[in-house]
Amino acid sequence: MDTPRQIEIYLSAPETVTHALKSFEGAVFSGFSLVVHKDAFPADDAWNQAVFCDDMQTIRKRTDTGFTKTKFVYIGNEGKCDTDAVFDVLPSDAGVERCKLVIAHLARFLSLYYDKWLNERFLQTMINSMPELVWFKSRMGAHMLVNDSFARTVGKTKEQIFGKGHYYIWDISAEEYEQGDFVCLESEEKVMAAGKTCVFEEPVLTKEGMKHFMTYKSPVYDIGGDIWGTVGIAHDLTDFSNMGIEMNYIYESMPTPIVVCDANLEASFVNSAFRAAVGIDSKNFNFNAWLRENFSDKIDFQAIGREDICISYDLHLDKNDRIMYYQLNINKINDYFGKTIGYYFFFRDVTREMEYKDKLLKIANTDELTGLYNRRFFMKYLSEISSETYSVIFIDLDNFKSINDTYGHTRGDEVLKDLAKDMKKVFRDAVCARFGGDEFAVLFDSKCRQEDIDALTSTLQNMYREKTGSMNLDLSLSMGSVINANKNEDMDRVLRICDEKMYKQKEKHHKHFRSNVRDGNRGAKG
Repeated sequence: MDTPRQIEIYLSAPETVTHALKSFEGAVFSGFSLVVHKDAFPADDAWNQAVFCDDMQTIRKRTDTGFTKTKFVYIGNEGKCDTDAVFDVLPSDAGVERCKLVIAHLARFLSLYYDKWLNERFLQTMINSMPELVWFKSRMGAHMLVNDSFARTVGKTKEQIFGKGHYYIWDISAEEYEQGDFVCLESEEKVMAAGKTCVFEEPVLTKEGMKHFMTYKSPVYDIGGDIWGTVGIAHDLTDFSNMGIEMNYIYESMPTPIVVCDANLEASFVNSAFRAAVGIDSKNFNFNAWLRENFSDKIDFQAIGREDICISYDLHLDKNDRIMYYQLNINKINDYFGKTIGYYFFFRDVTREMEYKDKLLKIANTDELTGLYNRRFFMKYLSEISSETYSVIFIDLDNFKSINDTYGHTRGDEVLKDLAKDMKKVFRDAVCARFGGDEFAVLFDSKCRQEDIDALTSTLQNMYREKTGSMNLDLSLSMGSVINANKNEDMDRVLRICDEKMYKQKEKHHKHFRSNVRDGNRGAKG
């Protein structure tokens, strides 16, 4: 969410109004937060500040000395307000509600002003960054807005162009226009009559001689739905014959792998970035065959001729044994008549994005301490296979608290990590997860025999006792298992049964521990 813009409020007002306005300090109106300055005047003129003043002479003096952006609110009798520079009038005895209305009015005005200013900057930045000629022309033929390229081409400033017609701008008389093959004015009429975007090839006489333009012209409608005029964008085709060489230089200098093909997908240009990525010699490279051999299952070749395509796929680079991720964009190249004459293949490297995504996914699904999957992933995966045959084991560390109490939490963490490593070794074909604390779970996505599960859990139990035996504490693992062969069995019921089995074993272990405590064998805690 964007941070609210600020309105700087400067007060030179009666105490009642000052008190009311100060109560809005920090409040937000139409996306603006208020900053209130008591008994002060701004040093500089700015669009987002307002002065609340009860002295009309001071207001006139400020506006006469260049404060044209600052908004002035006169506090006093409206009949004494004798300048158009005042934005609003506030009675000297105005309360909180009246002040709130004025502030809201001011904020709405500044919000509209800011949006208008920003939209104008958007438009100017966009059209001035374009190499094409761009112009907005009224219905009567007056140029109301042009971009830098247009002004450079006609050799005039934007101020000179504003409001002028075709003959003046292009330095051509009506007689010269009638005698030549010019169609600029007629095409404007066609666009307004058609009410849609039209494309024209137009010869234009400029200070640099004749230019051949491909122009796109569209009607512009006013707020009432009537045609106001037209907007035009002109591509200079005069030097199009040299474009092939220039584009090759451009493509070759780009770090993005690019291939340009004809209509039959035969490569006419392959840049060095593509050759380096794929590891091929472009002189003996059949791009069509390479594409079909590697990506026939990812690209609908029948659709290439009908629409632009954007797909993602993995590209393996053998030179460093790393999976690279590329997003492939296939764009048609059409001639003037709309016929597809070739294609651009752009391979955008998104490896870092995908690796970051994988990293985030791993963080979301992995227990930070042990590196095992977490409960979230375990339950999600189980829900996906719950309609199939599967087996579940729940594991709980008996008397684990005694490790933390006796040896500290660092040693306890080491025990958990060691157990996680042993689980991966013992249950190699299963999903191992830590549910939290000293609780773990194992999931086999296929049916297992009970004797196999008993053998695996016995192996894990022995490994755990061997590694913790030196602690002189009664430590063991309580485990319960369920083999679900009923595809219609409720998943929660299966987990509940598994949990009950584990706790039955845990109760047996606890009875053993309590017996040891009574006999004085080990200092176990319950």
